[in-house]
Amino acid sequence: CYNLLFTHTDYGQEGFGDAFRKWPSLDSVMGELSGTFYLLIALAMVPEVLKVHGDMEVDAKISKDTCLQISCFSANYRQLTRGQLGISLNQIHWLRNYTAGKLFRIGRFEYMLRPFRGTLTVYRHRDDGTVLALAPDGACYDEDGYEVDNDMETKWKASFKDGNEFVSGYPISPSGRAIDSEVRLKKNEWKCVLKNGDTTLDMHIPSGGGMTLSKCRDSMVNATSFFRKYFPTEPFNNITCFSWTFNPQLQTLEFSSDNLARFQRELYLYTGKGPGQEGLWYIFFQEPFDAQTAPRDTSLQRAVADFILAGNTWRNGAMFFLTEDLQKFGTGYYHTKFPVDKLGLEKV
Repeated sequence: CYNLLFTHTDYGQEGFGDAFRKWPSLDSVMGELSGTFYLLIALAMVPEVLKVHGDMEVDAKISKDTCLQISCFSANYRQLTRGQLGISLNQIHWLRNYTAGKLFRIGRFEYMLRPFRGTLTVYRHRDDGTVLALAPDGACYDEDGYEVDNDMETKWKASFKDGNEFVSGYPISPSGRAIDSEVRLKKNEWKCVLKNGDTTLDMHIPSGGGMTLSKCRDSMVNATSFFRKYFPTEPFNNITCFSWTFNPQLQTLEFSSDNLARFQRELYLYTGKGPGQEGLWYIFFQEPFDAQTAPRDTSLQRAVADFILAGNTWRNGAMFFLTEDLQKFGTGYYHTKFPVDKLGLEKV
């Protein structure tokens, strides 16, 4: 198992860890301790990470914090199994990113460089710095402006055209909702700053630790500096993340902490296709998810379960933030500068 996970990295490359999910359960021979076998395999990550980071001369605190992911995954397993020790086979494959020297925890969040997976296109006004995202060509949206892949939910379809002098498309507001109103941008006034395939600083959110604005800002600022120092041949101008954490629907729910809502309002949000079932795993740690029987131990779990039981569809979420704007973090820049009047749009 150790060799398949950390040495033969061609194993299980396809299917985002499906091969590891098929590893056998050891419940019949180890009972409640069955998860400890795979946890011991996972712990072998630590000396591997320390060696890689030592060769790179990475700060010891970053190395220590990066290795804390073992604790985070183990905490997830405890919730999934109601108190047992171990690690979920849904997550064990992810440890390869740390031993490869690609994924680092810097403050509150983790980051790695990779091609941007989003299909929207982002523009910045050359004079006043306004940022505007345009929806992908052919993307379908419901009446609330959330992207869908279900024909039954589709209310309208976006288009995108990139011509010699103009770009035309349908805006996505920083609140994550697309607007059914086509706009036309002059290329000599707007420049493209993010598109599919561009290098991005991909953010990941380990469990625990709180998400105050100061922690979020410090992490993003320090991560930008870190990756520009250690990976100078891979320039980037943005931070992105695909996570249930950035589902715009969270803005409509009431739960005990408003840190997440505050963080969302500093970012440029958008939604992905279809229901966000993966995100529900991280909220409830229930397999399979059932809103009727899902745990209701936290205010977030209660709010999301009630939202789904009321007949609503839970969405996938995502965000981007341009590193050029890090000094504006805390001002709600994208929301306050959204060019409603300039483009003749109604507020969303």
